[in-house]
Amino acid sequence: MTRLISPLSRAAFGLAAALAFLLCGPAGACAQVGDGAQAADIPLAQVVQLDAGATCLEMDRLTLRITRWRERDTVDARIRVDVHGDAASANRVSFTVTKLGGASAQRTLANAPEDCDELHSAVALAIALSIDATLIDPRAQKEAELPVPDAAEPEHTPLLPPPALLQHPERSRPAAEAPMHLELGLLIGPSVRVLRDTTPAFSPRLWFSPLPWFSLSLTGYVTHLAEQRVGTTPGDVSSTLATGGLEACFGGQPIEQLDLTGCIGGRLGALHNRGTGFTPNFTTTNAWSAISGAVQLRAWVVREVAVGVSIEGFVPPAEYVILVRGVRGAADQSAAFPHFGLLIAIGPVFRFF
Repeated sequence: MTRLISPLSRAAFGLAAALAFLLCGPAGACAQVGDGAQAADIPLAQVVQLDAGATCLEMDRLTLRITRWRERDTVDARIRVDVHGDAASANRVSFTVTKLGGASAQRTLANAPEDCDELHSAVALAIALSIDATLIDPRAQKEAELPVPDAAEPEHTPLLPPPALLQHPERSRPAAEAPMHLELGLLIGPSVRVLRDTTPAFSPRLWFSPLPWFSLSLTGYVTHLAEQRVGTTPGDVSSTLATGGLEACFGGQPIEQLDLTGCIGGRLGALHNRGTGFTPNFTTTNAWSAISGAVQLRAWVVREVAVGVSIEGFVPPAEYVILVRGVRGAADQSAAFPHFGLLIAIGPVFRFF
């Protein structure tokens, strides 16, 4: 029976064979240890041994990435994979792939990605290619599911992936690998004309990012203006504004380690005014709302900590006015809050995952 060899199968074999050539050398440096019969498949997690060292490698994440790159969660039972993270460097990893009774290969990633998610993908891709290359010999043909090529078919051998693929695996990472993030920012800065004058403000933010280009932001905002006059009347009015809101943010990373997003949403809270030195003194609390929009930047110092900057505008749809009644025939006095305010805040941002 004649077996038809598809161009896809030939291309896959060519990739693995080329890698085997680089790993083992033209003289066949990979040791061949006897013939050995085809072994049954076992779960991939049973053949991987990990010594993380100073790296952030985790067994579950690494085996899951290898599985996704190979598109299977089992492997020939003769395969053994030993992974060792450098004891001092967080981005240096070496590994050995051995087939009992067959070939073996060793490789070192001397300058692997510093980002933990990218590190797992880069190491997993290198291991997956090494496993397939190690299995490319006549005794492992069934496991590799590839035909042994003859001399008439060398033109089907593709080039190896460029080194950038291992350094930046996100360029070919499956869509399912896009990570979700949860981040907390504690920002402070001046609030310009949200109340009747410039005031200090505190603005905590919680970002949840289900997609690389989209996040939801729960945000708070507190500011206080002390002892301001209303017109020419004696007495002072202090105002406190406390709000919370939800914003939708869109953006991405224009350059590495820098997030830039634009957000739009709404705020709802309470405006509290307290008048002293009047006859009589007074206290009022009113509901306060505004449409909000922001431009936000986060510069990551390390993977878990960034410096965040936010420039946010508020547009209240209603007019808020302080009214002071005149006494002894004096005219009433009033002061309106601005129709547009601005918050410029900066502070640390912490990433939880």
